[in-house]
Amino acid sequence: MGAAAAVQQAEALKNAGNSKFEQRIFGEALTLYSKAVTLAPGVATYRLNRAAAHLMLGQMKQCIDDCKEALRIDPGLLKAHKRIAKAYIEMGEYDAAVQHLTSVIAAPAANPSTYTAASTPAAAAVHGEGAAAVPNQDAVAVLKEDLDFATRLR
Repeated sequence: MGAAAAVQQAEALKNAGNSKFEQRIFGEALTLYSKAVTLAPGVATYRLNRAAAHLMLGQMKQCIDDCKEALRIDPGLLKAHKRIAKAYIEMGEYDAAVQHLTSVIAAPAANPSTYTAASTPAAAAVHGEGAAAVPNQDAVAVLKEDLDFATRLR
């Protein structure tokens, strides 16, 4: 299978996973997202979607791992940072959530001008064109709100 065909098939699997996720059938969504990751491992959004399914299934470690891998591929994914913090909070690891958010706020992503919801064409298909970029100031403000919340939970 060629690369373009693999991405096309992965997009179809991701879309099917999104449908299952919306129906709250998280196990099946996880399976579909995992297949998309296998076909197109360089698309950060597939890992981020799989992380969301892990989160909903209570699989916090796997959620964090997928978010970190998505960030390795696309360092500006705001949702990945938020999801990592949420997973730490769900595990009762409030200090880890605070530490993660503090480090992100102190050292913005590799592209300091924006955090992105979707910075690749495949990711834009997931999040929509209008959600493609969040100004860094706004993203930091959102992260600071999450940091304040996590700090209060300590």
